[in-house]
Amino acid sequence: MTRLYIVRHCEAAGNKSRVFHGSFNSEITENGQKQLEQLKERFKDIKYDVIYSSDLNRAVKTAEAVNSHLKLNISLTKDIREIFGGKWENIPFVKIKELYPEEYNLWEKNDESFKMPEGESYCDFFERIVLGFEKILKDNKGKTIVAATHGTVIKMYLSYILGYGLKNSSNVPWCDNTGVSCIDFDDDLNGKVVFMNDNSHLSDETKTIIHQEWWKKSQKEGKV
Repeated sequence: MTRLYIVRHCEAAGNKSRVFHGSFNSEITENGQKQLEQLKERFKDIKYDVIYSSDLNRAVKTAEAVNSHLKLNISLTKDIREIFGGKWENIPFVKIKELYPEEYNLWEKNDESFKMPEGESYCDFFERIVLGFEKILKDNKGKTIVAATHGTVIKMYLSYILGYGLKNSSNVPWCDNTGVSCIDFDDDLNGKVVFMNDNSHLSDETKTIIHQEWWKKSQKEGKV
């Protein structure tokens, strides 16, 4: 059996201020630092063999927190980077909705035809991250793996594992910052989700999503 823990990065400036940070290297917030301390505690008794991270700072810092006890070498890879937003990078979501209403609507619906203006398409992104995790798994069969990555990466990969694909990825909820998902794979690398998007290591004060208006609105509308 191969086990994969997927960890979303800690709270960064873009999460707090609701600015689109895909490939943009945003800074970690004060609350993000608190989340990392709680994440360290969660992983202190978890044994793993290898640890990977997106090459973006917020993911690397998260991997370093997880790795603070075992202190293994962290392998950086662009394959599990967040989606590249093109013209959306470092723009507030409210401004994006105003400037790109049609594209924003497709983004919210997880439409298969969606492509970031001068950025990455959903189809290309989906293929990139699925192949990226496939390589990690094939290189580490029989091992326990940790991967620190990003919200859209986690949502889309869980959708792939659960059989929803890209088209129905809206069935998978967004993961909180430092939320943890666990997937077990058999010898043929068929995956089974053990748990997903678990943020039980965080105090209510340090959780990110539950304090955000978009999340509260989505809950009322039954979208998360």
